[in-house]
Amino acid sequence: MPGWPVSRTAAWGSIRFPDGITQQNPVRTLVLIAAAPPQVAVTDAMSCAEAALARGDSTYLYLYDEGVLLADSVAVQSLANRGAHVYACFESSRRRRVEIRSERVLLSGLVSLAGLIEGCDRLEAFT
Repeated sequence: MPGWPVSRTAAWGSIRFPDGITQQNPVRTLVLIAAAPPQVAVTDAMSCAEAALARGDSTYLYLYDEGVLLADSVAVQSLANRGAHVYACFESSRRRRVEIRSERVLLSGLVSLAGLIEGCDRLEAFT
């Protein structure tokens, strides 16, 4: 597996959130996806992320475990193009030998996931 470009990795502590919820700082929703297609959980997760974007939430997707298989999917790319911040677990990608080609998906570790969980107002997990 080739080395990951450093420009596409989220450094420890690099995820920052503004303080408080205001019109300029909307609700932060994290959608954690650890399921692989064609499971119903994936469809539900995508619907949840779509709804969060439609509400105007700052939307974060974290692809973990089998969820990394979705990184280059049309559905995830569509969410990213509409403003969702997409992260994929580096270790999950490495173990599954999944090379993520999308420039819209940042590779990160579980420390970044912990930061997302701490910084978001709402967490929806789909396994």
